[in-house]
Amino acid sequence: MVEAPLLIKPFLPRLTRAEIFIIMVDGLSVIGGSMMIVLGSLISAKVPNAFSHLLIASLISTPMAIGMARLIIPGEASAAHEPIVLASPYRSSLEALTFGTLDAVKMVLNIAGLLIVFVGLIALINMGLAALPHAGAPMTLGAILGWLLTPIVWLTGAPLPDLQTVGAILGTKVAANEVVAYSDMMALPPRALSDKSLLILTYALGSFGNVGSVAILIGSLSAMAPDKVGEVVELGFKALAAAFLTICMTATIMGLIGA
Repeated sequence: MVEAPLLIKPFLPRLTRAEIFIIMVDGLSVIGGSMMIVLGSLISAKVPNAFSHLLIASLISTPMAIGMARLIIPGEASAAHEPIVLASPYRSSLEALTFGTLDAVKMVLNIAGLLIVFVGLIALINMGLAALPHAGAPMTLGAILGWLLTPIVWLTGAPLPDLQTVGAILGTKVAANEVVAYSDMMALPPRALSDKSLLILTYALGSFGNVGSVAILIGSLSAMAPDKVGEVVELGFKALAAAFLTICMTATIMGLIGA
């Protein structure tokens, strides 16, 4: 979500709204290499060839994310075709080091601040839900999303007995993050899910698509392209929805292949 836009930072101010949306959707539809190592190690005990599955998930989701983004927000390519001069604006290595550090600190502060606010908001909502009268475990935002996402889980081809379990873990992933969701998957008792549901869930969880990642994406893109702040904020949750649909389609394809 952060490193890839940095690679094309000089081009960001010239991108159209639709092109910015493609970057955001794709960033939320895949996972980075370092996170692949973490998640692969986490689920390898229950999912054979876990690293291969996570890599395949990102490879399949990338073109699908571009298509989904173009479907939701169609748009023309950037009108400006004049070349971008990539000459360094700095007069010395020390100056480059200084201003590079200041820019990085600004980006980190943006990301940290937004992440704290977004995660705090989710915690506040969960505290409010827990205060409501309830029987059994208190209601959480993840559980509510799980119920709402059950019809989409059914469309992925997951067997009917597994719909609620898969939907609940997907809801946790959107409200929290993929590490918590994969941990919940690993905590399930043996044979709690069919092999097909386990495969679908493995692919459906393999992305950065969650509320916290939206905060990271907004913070990083806003620091790299200040002129695009309004568009980035407006498109944040639309990108999350598009990324969720993308990974669900990826999971559906793999469920059909692995069936």
